[in-house]
Amino acid sequence: MCAFYRLWIQNFSSKTEPLYRLTKKDTDFNWGKEQNESFILLKKELTNPPILRAINYEKNAGKIILTIDASPYGAGAVLQQEDIDGNRYVCRYESKSFSERERRYPQIKRELLALKLMVKKLKLYLYGTHFTIETDAKSLLYMLNKIDLPNDTAARWISYLQLFDFEIGHIKGSHNVVADALSRDPQFENKIKEYIVENKSVFVRLDKDEKLYFIFEVLSGMKSISSNKNLKLQNKELSNYFVKNKMLFRRSKPDRVPRRFAFYKKEQEKILMEVHSGIGGGHRGRDGTMRKAKDRYYWRNMFKDVDKLQLDSKNKVEMDAVKGIIDSRNKDKERFDSKKKIRRKRLEIGDLVLVFDDTIGKQRQLKLSNKRKGPFKIYSDNNNGSYVLSDPSGNIIKGSYAGNRVKRYFCESQPVGFNSVEEDVVVKYDYKEDNPQSNRIKRR
Repeated sequence: MCAFYRLWIQNFSSKTEPLYRLTKKDTDFNWGKEQNESFILLKKELTNPPILRAINYEKNAGKIILTIDASPYGAGAVLQQEDIDGNRYVCRYESKSFSERERRYPQIKRELLALKLMVKKLKLYLYGTHFTIETDAKSLLYMLNKIDLPNDTAARWISYLQLFDFEIGHIKGSHNVVADALSRDPQFENKIKEYIVENKSVFVRLDKDEKLYFIFEVLSGMKSISSNKNLKLQNKELSNYFVKNKMLFRRSKPDRVPRRFAFYKKEQEKILMEVHSGIGGGHRGRDGTMRKAKDRYYWRNMFKDVDKLQLDSKNKVEMDAVKGIIDSRNKDKERFDSKKKIRRKRLEIGDLVLVFDDTIGKQRQLKLSNKRKGPFKIYSDNNNGSYVLSDPSGNIIKGSYAGNRVKRYFCESQPVGFNSVEEDVVVKYDYKEDNPQSNRIKRR
């Protein structure tokens, strides 16, 4: 976002050097005084002139541009105006978080909602003046121009947008930097820390609740209650927990099962898989899996882990279905190729064959006649799937015959005509006058 407006920030590279230093390869991330001062300075630059200015509504002023974007968590927008040289400066930053229900909307609906929300928040600046909307969602352009609206909600949003005078255009996502940054989910300082536990099996502990793990260490006898001065514990607080078989439990009411704490990521994944897909799991949905898991276990962000498990399971089912379809088609093809081939053994020179005559089926009086003529002998192989044939007397039949029109002839004894030319003679019969492309064989 800062780099997008670096044109207006004097000595940008020197001001951002402490921050860029942290992004270098093989560099430890140590946020110090230098980085904090650089961050505060950049915020000040973005929220003061010459970057941030008031809108100029004069006739010859530059065009007003509203750039919007939507993420799964919220909407972001930046209201800009071009100066005489065509450079853009900011008039207003805006962002808004989506509710839980709005986050479940499909992406195209979130994009339309983001446009409606941002225009509504900036209506005092936009109403009565012409402006341009920029978005990286190409489907949004189609939706705004579509007569057949998808539902009543989208129709109301579009009706509200029609109160304003604007034109909309598409830009690449890589150019929509500022609005994209404003729409993102805020990141907090309490990030996941990793600790390696020295044991036979190595796990990574998600130390989001350090106090609970300290209680576990105290009750297990690994540490004393006064060993950590930052975490002040009372004996009364310790009485709410107990350790059994090297596992931490929280005491519950007499009619409830004590909830066990799971500190390790690998253990959490195993628990969720058993609850969801185990013997008593039943492949429940997200809410059902969550209820069943939290009755007996506890860890921070359990709901997010359950939600991710459901998404991974859905993706696996879809991929298994695709793989099943591909495997089924391959098996069908192998079975078809093994049973429906024209021949298992290639025809050799000298083999006896019958030739299919497709003209017989077209003649009403010959519909029940045998559609194959012959036998003939393979005279030569063209090595392209076609053959040259000869008659019983050894005369070459004019033209070549494709392999799918030739079928092997089986007989107990030598067919009549191949020993005696006088009995059953097959001669060349050419119908060039009627059909120049046909070379038919006629028995005399």
